[in-house]
Amino acid sequence: MCSSDLDGPAFEAVVAEKFGVDLAGRPKMYSLRGYTRAKDGQIHTDSKDKIITVLLYLNQDWKEDGGRLRILKNGRDVDDYAAEVPPDNGTLLVFKRSDRSWHGHHPFEGQRRSLQMNWMTSEGSRGWHRVRHKLSATLKKLTAAE
Repeated sequence: MCSSDLDGPAFEAVVAEKFGVDLAGRPKMYSLRGYTRAKDGQIHTDSKDKIITVLLYLNQDWKEDGGRLRILKNGRDVDDYAAEVPPDNGTLLVFKRSDRSWHGHHPFEGQRRSLQMNWMTSEGSRGWHRVRHKLSATLKKLTAAE
């Protein structure tokens, strides 16, 4: 699967049907990540302006214990999980955002590549997230250099 497949109407239709949501006309936001800090991966749900999260992992043969995304049963315990997803090359994870869509992973610092796509509630929320991600990426680069 490539990014053009993620942008296509066939994939959108499958996701919309699977999760029972109307994605027609909803803006999409893309984030490319290449590095994870030890403090990343804390338990969270995605922000309320995201409808669906799509993660495509781009790492060869993930052997590390940390950095394996866990779909959690609660918002308190990263070891109480329903599924664990190693970020192996080509692994695709799609989930619907809710107040109970907790996820996170044990700490890992180093190269951990992924492409994230989100269907957003509005164009304005997409713009805000772009600004926030650019600021966050800049701060991560500055703190990594220290």
